[in-house]
Amino acid sequence: MSSTRLTLLAIFLLALGVRLAYLESDPRPLFGSWLQGGMAHNIVDDGHWFQINTNASPMTAIFNHLPHLVEPADVNLKYADAHPHWEPEVQEPVGESVLLAGLWEITGSERFLPEQILRIVLDALTALLVYRIALQLFARRRAAILSALFYAVYPPIAWQTISPYVDFWAIDLTIAVLVMQLQATRSPHRWRWLVACGLLAGVSTYFRPFVLLLSAILALLLNMPAGWRSALWRASATTIVALILAVPWTIRNYDVYHTFVPFRSGFGLTMWEGFADSPNNGGGKFDISSTIAMVHRERPQLAVESVAWDNFVKHKATELIKQQPLLYLGLVAYRAAEATLVSYSPSWMHRTTVSPLSYKRGPLTFALERPFNLLEATLEPAVFLLAMLSFGLTWRRWRRENIVLMTVVLVTLLPYIALHVEHRYLVPAAFAYLIWSALGIDVLVETLARRRKAQRYEILEAGTVAPV
Repeated sequence: MSSTRLTLLAIFLLALGVRLAYLESDPRPLFGSWLQGGMAHNIVDDGHWFQINTNASPMTAIFNHLPHLVEPADVNLKYADAHPHWEPEVQEPVGESVLLAGLWEITGSERFLPEQILRIVLDALTALLVYRIALQLFARRRAAILSALFYAVYPPIAWQTISPYVDFWAIDLTIAVLVMQLQATRSPHRWRWLVACGLLAGVSTYFRPFVLLLSAILALLLNMPAGWRSALWRASATTIVALILAVPWTIRNYDVYHTFVPFRSGFGLTMWEGFADSPNNGGGKFDISSTIAMVHRERPQLAVESVAWDNFVKHKATELIKQQPLLYLGLVAYRAAEATLVSYSPSWMHRTTVSPLSYKRGPLTFALERPFNLLEATLEPAVFLLAMLSFGLTWRRWRRENIVLMTVVLVTLLPYIALHVEHRYLVPAAFAYLIWSALGIDVLVETLARRRKAQRYEILEAGTVAPV
């Protein structure tokens, strides 16, 4: 146990070092969000919660074209603050802005660094949670240690840790929810863990609402051995606790928009922009300005990104699916491949990358001339394939445990495969791939060791047989 603790301490320090190295090399990552920082600034400086000052919007267009993330501390917002025009925000989760505002109140500076440090420490600790998940599911210490080690050094997760964007929290929240649900099935204080998980899932609705669905499904799945009624009751109790925390936000949305919006708007926009995943005749583009122009032509009275505005965009997307169902099925198939076999991010190593298949001088020359780009393009698909190979080989031996991990993957990926795929949506499933990969390697090492032992035994037996 002492050696395991030292190993886990070393893994934590390694995870911390990798993430700090990313922060040192890129303290202001290009992929970030002025929206969250802007809302946090409005809370701290103006006392306006979950509102956007549209008079600061012209600056946002400038910030989006800069080669680095812009922090409120570096921007003169005096004129915009003195002449505000407030619009309520409902399209993006607001948990990030509240967290930023709290840290800025403590530090007295509107910079992202305190939150980046917080993310780094929490995600380094999450490597230990990955160890716990693997150990509880498969009861193999070497596989659990390998899982934590892989998580500690996995570049796509480490890079996303330093990006001040709300999507990061889905990774740690997903892992924490699974840990709590597993603990609830083993602890004599089951209900304490279920309530705690409900509270965590409720908090997650302000960061990534889909974590609430994952919590409910995991509670149902993991408690099935106690009977379907007990499983349903425990899943319902956890979900009710989570929904209680979401009630204030739902009431606020009804008070502002006079309609039921439980978590966030933006569903219609995501559906519409999802058609840009493949060429089509519907007009969907991954470009908010073109969507705004489209809605303005047909419904000029709708306020941009309001609930009514998003509902109209959702109606357009739904009608397009009805008119061209084969197009949509093709999109779903394309997104499924994009979310699994060809998923990669061009951000954790380089700013831009070129596909090996589209390289003018051929894939082999690409591999020789751009080895780091090749690693960036192939690491995540290779990890996915290794995970699926391990899943297939260990299915009979650990069927129920594999179902648990597969449930996490499916609940994470399927909503976006149906709507729109971006790499940042997919990363929360990566820890399951890393656990499967570690399990497969551990089983392979065990199998090879057993074969070598059997061969030595056969040689010894042959040596003890007297010649005739």
